[in-house]
Amino acid sequence: AFSVERSQNVVDDTEINESLPTSMTEALEAEPGVSVQRTNRGAGTLILRGMVGPENMIIYDGVRFNQSTFRTGPNQYLDTIDPWGLRRIEVVRGPAGVLYGSGAMGGVVEAHPLALPEKFELRSRFLVHSVDDTVAASADAGSRVGAVASRAGVTLRRHGRLRVGTNSSPQPTFASAVDGKHDLAQGYDDVHLRGGAGVDIGRQRIRANYVGSRVRDAMRLDALGRGDVRIYDNDDHLAYVTAEIDGPPGVDDLRANVSWHRTNEFAERFQCDAPTGVVGNRFECAALDADRIERKRRNEDIVDTFGSSIVGTSWLLDDDLRLSWGGDAYFDQVQSTREDARAPDFEFEPRDRGNFADGSTYRTIGAFGLAAYDLWSADEHTFRVHGGARLEHFGADAPNVTEEIGDVSYDFTGPVGSAGVAWLSGTSLNTYLNWNQGYRAPNLQETTVLGDSGNFYEVPNPDLGPERSNTFELGTKAEIADMLRIESGVWFAFLTDRITREPTSFGGQAEIDGKAVRRRVNRDSAYFYGADLGARTIPWNGASAFASVSWIDGAVKVEDHDPRFSPGPFHGLFGGGGSYENPRRLPPVATTAGARYETPHGTYLTFWAVGAARQRKLSPDDNADLRICEADVGVLHDDLGQQCPGTPGWLTLNARAGFRFDNLLFDIAALNLTNTRYRHHGSGVLAPGFDV
Repeated sequence: AFSVERSQNVVDDTEINESLPTSMTEALEAEPGVSVQRTNRGAGTLILRGMVGPENMIIYDGVRFNQSTFRTGPNQYLDTIDPWGLRRIEVVRGPAGVLYGSGAMGGVVEAHPLALPEKFELRSRFLVHSVDDTVAASADAGSRVGAVASRAGVTLRRHGRLRVGTNSSPQPTFASAVDGKHDLAQGYDDVHLRGGAGVDIGRQRIRANYVGSRVRDAMRLDALGRGDVRIYDNDDHLAYVTAEIDGPPGVDDLRANVSWHRTNEFAERFQCDAPTGVVGNRFECAALDADRIERKRRNEDIVDTFGSSIVGTSWLLDDDLRLSWGGDAYFDQVQSTREDARAPDFEFEPRDRGNFADGSTYRTIGAFGLAAYDLWSADEHTFRVHGGARLEHFGADAPNVTEEIGDVSYDFTGPVGSAGVAWLSGTSLNTYLNWNQGYRAPNLQETTVLGDSGNFYEVPNPDLGPERSNTFELGTKAEIADMLRIESGVWFAFLTDRITREPTSFGGQAEIDGKAVRRRVNRDSAYFYGADLGARTIPWNGASAFASVSWIDGAVKVEDHDPRFSPGPFHGLFGGGGSYENPRRLPPVATTAGARYETPHGTYLTFWAVGAARQRKLSPDDNADLRICEADVGVLHDDLGQQCPGTPGWLTLNARAGFRFDNLLFDIAALNLTNTRYRHHGSGVLAPGFDV
C-alpha cells in the first residue's frame, strides 16, 4: 500500500472485526475520503470523489461486480456483500479506468474473501446491537488435506426497528418516516453463504468460489410523505473459478478467471392515499394498512452476467520495469417483468414491460497495459515513472423499448490513459503526481428504463454516450522520525459529457403520477477538487492517536445559471465563464479523530469522534429531493417558498474496547454516546441513536 502512487484505504481483518460492522458501508464509513449515503436500511452506497453508485467500481476477488442495471445514484448493491466473509477491503480513491474500465470514475472498492486455510479451522461469531435489536451469528469452517483445501461459511442476521437519536442540533433534521425515537420502517433480514475449494499443483493454483446473499423486507420510506412505500428483496449469487500461475517464461504472475453473477431484485411498491399530494396517514401507510393503499406494483429484474478476465505481470530490465497487462469481457442478459393492481380488488395484471425491456443484453470488452519504470535509483531513493492505456468496447441491444422508440442498439469503442511520476525514499516517503482518466458507459438503467425512478418519471434515451473524466493528483505518504505516519493528497477532476437529466414529455405529458418526466442526456461538464489528510502516531508504550479530514468542492456547468449556485474558493481558477449550478449530493467536510491504547496481549481501548460539517451547497435536484429538503410531511421547502437549509452538521462520540483470551475475541462498543439525531447528507433514513 505504501509504494502505490494512489490515494487508497486498506481495511484489514482486524479492523473489520473490531468495527463490528453488519454491512460493507458500516465497515468503510469512517475511512478518510469516503462518504456514505443510505436511502433505506439494508442498503448503502459510497461516494468517492463526488461520484456515486455505478460511477464507482466494485470488484470481488478480481471479478467485476457492477452490472448494467445498477441504478444510477445511490443503490444497495454494495451491501449485498458480507464484510464478515472478507479478509481485506481496499478502496482506491480516484479514477482507475486503465485497470478496471467503465465505471471506475470516482474510485474502486475491492473485496478480498477469506483465504483458504493451511490447517483445520473453525470460527464462529455472535453479535448483538441494542439500537435495532439486531441479532447476528456466523460460522466458518475449513481444512486442508495435502494440496487440496476448502472452506465454507454462513452469516445470519435479523434487524429490528431502528431507534434514532433524540438530541437534535439547533437546525432540526426533519424526517416524515420517524415517530419520536423510532424509524417507521419494519426490520429486515439478511443471509449470506460462502464456500470455496482449491488445489495447488506445482506453481499453479486453481480456486473455485461461491458467494451468495439474500436480503428480505428492506423497506424504503424516504417518500412516505407522499404516500410512496417500497420493499426490496435482493438475491445475489456469484460463482467463479480462478487460476493463478507463476510463469510461463516472460510472465512472472498470471491470473485468469471465469465467472457467473446473478442478481434477482424483487421490488414491491405501495401507493397510499394522498388526496392533496401529501399522505393521508403516514403511520398507517408505513404499516401497509389495507384501507390506506390505493395501488400496488411488483417489479422483478433478473440479470445474469457471464465474465472472464486475465491479468499478467512481467518484470523486465533487471526488475526496473514492471508491466501489468490483460483484458476482460462481461456479457449481461436481462429478464424484467411488472405487475400492477388497484384497490379494492388488488388483482395483479402483467404489463407490457418491466423496468427494462425483457431480453435486453449488454456487453463490455477491454484490454489494457500499464508500465512502471524505475528511471533512477540510488541507495533507498527511487524516481519512478508510470503510464498505461486501455481500449474498451461496450454495446447494448434492447428489444421494443417503447412503441415510439422500438428496438435500441448502440456500440462505442474508446481509449483511456494514465501517467505519473513518483519519488520514493525507502519506506519513509512516497511523493507522487499522476493523471488518470475515467469513463462510464451509459447502462441499461439510463438508456432503456421507463417509469418512476424515485424523484422522477424517467423515459429512455438510446442516444446516450459515455461520460469521461480527467483527474490530476498530488499526494504524499510519509513516516516522520519514527513517530508519525501521514497520508495527504490534493486533486482536481474535470468531467465532460456528464450524464444528467433534462425535462421532457411522454405520451404528451410533462408529469405522470405527480412526478416530473425526465430523460438522461450527455449535456453538462463539471469539475471537482478536494483534499484528504490522514495522520496516525506510531504507538508509544501502547498509546497512539489518529485523525483525518476530507474536503471536496465543485460545480456543474449548465445552460441556465442557477441563482442558488455557491462558488467555491477556487471557482475562478477552474470554472471560468458560463453558467453553473452546485453538484448533486456534494459531500460535506468530514473528520475523524481519536486515541487508542493497546497492551502486548491485544487488549485495547479506543475513543474517537466522527462528524461532518453542515452542507448548504445544493443542486436543483437536491432542492427537489425529500431526503434533503423536506420541510414538513411530503412538503419541500421550495413548495413553501423557502430556501432549503440543507443537511445539518453533526458529531458523535464513540468508544470501543476489546479483549483477547487465546481463541476468544470479545469486542464491545458504545456508539453515538450523546444520542445525537443526525443523518448523512442525501440519506433517506436517520442514523442510529445510542447503540451498544
